[in-house]
Amino acid sequence: MVACKTFEAFLFTSTLSFNLTNVVSQKKSS
Repeated sequence: MVACKTFEAFLFTSTLSFNLTNVVSQKKSS
């Protein structure tokens, strides 16, 4: 199903950017 794949991609991108934000803020605080 196309909608399912789109949702998976959205979830993957969200997790990726969330992790990226965490890494950046950790680097700034250290």
